[in-house]
Amino acid sequence: MMSKILLLVACLVAIATAAAPNICVGTTWVTTEGGACNVADNSLYCASELTCNKWTSTCEFPGVKNKTCSVDSDCEQSLNLESLICVGNKCTRDSKVLGDSCTTNRECSSGKCDSDGTCTSLKEGDSCTNGCGNPIQLYCRNGKCEKPATEGAPCGTLSAGGKTVCAGNLVCVNSSIAGTAFGEYAGTCTPYVGAGETCSESYSMVSNVWAAPRCDSRQGTLVCSLGKCRKPTQSKLGEECTLSTDRPCQVGLICVAGTCQDPSSVPCNTTNNPCWPTFCTCGADLTISGRCSDKVVSVPSCIDEYTKYSICLSQGAGSAEMAGLCARDYRKYRCCLKKSTPGYIAAPDLTDAFCNAGAILKGGFAIVIAVVTALVLML
Repeated sequence: MMSKILLLVACLVAIATAAAPNICVGTTWVTTEGGACNVADNSLYCASELTCNKWTSTCEFPGVKNKTCSVDSDCEQSLNLESLICVGNKCTRDSKVLGDSCTTNRECSSGKCDSDGTCTSLKEGDSCTNGCGNPIQLYCRNGKCEKPATEGAPCGTLSAGGKTVCAGNLVCVNSSIAGTAFGEYAGTCTPYVGAGETCSESYSMVSNVWAAPRCDSRQGTLVCSLGKCRKPTQSKLGEECTLSTDRPCQVGLICVAGTCQDPSSVPCNTTNNPCWPTFCTCGADLTISGRCSDKVVSVPSCIDEYTKYSICLSQGAGSAEMAGLCARDYRKYRCCLKKSTPGYIAAPDLTDAFCNAGAILKGGFAIVIAVVTALVLML
């Protein structure tokens, strides 16, 4: 009888084991342009600056200028919000500003390419469609070029229609905003604030209005931490941390439940994946949880470069126009990531010669942190 019971137990165990579902899905990193990828479950994930083209399911470098093309649809938007069009069978920006070289009106945000081969700027009051050609001085609102609002003036989404933006040294503030708001808000143009002053990370994505002034990082990197502008600090193993830039973990650690931990000690699976900014890796047995990868992007070491780039973007009215003007700062950020992240796969424009020389080249990519997953190391 006992032997039958043991046999029954063994059979039940075998059945249960056979029926156990796979709870860990591994990620294979694709490191070559043109390699197959999978956007459905990220089982085949493009490494670093490569992204998965959802139409072709292949990894490619997005928004590569001078890429051969036949029609506009051959040119995808770049990582830094720049829209590309096909001109002379080459992909080029369509948001060029005053002084940028051009061959057709389509390349200029103002819609005007001068006879000397450079984009011109519109004037205040001129009719506009995509921009005015000088985003520091003018922006396009309700089909007319306007000057940015000055300190104390109304901003954001106003009853008159369109979005009113502030001059480059000001931020639009409305203290009633909580968290990440998606509605339309109006506010008042307010100066940036310095170290120790009150700030907020709550904002309206639609109207670009903040609950409190932003930290001024033009003279040194400041982040909004616990409602005050502070210099960013990197937490050690076991110390308190956040997933934002105000208190990240040191390189090689990940922030889980507010504490810096060794990623290889953190369990993960398809329903519980606390591994940002890395990914869950599986063992041979897919029916049990895996562990977070120990290969973590060196994001904390490039906070200064990223902050300078984001501040540059905030100085103008048009994101697509400013993306071109701020390309130098974004290239510096990408160079930092390339140097501090072993195995980083960079787009062809980010050469060692460029990064080592610190050259200035207009155009390029920009994330924010939305590209963080694309910057994760190859497993």
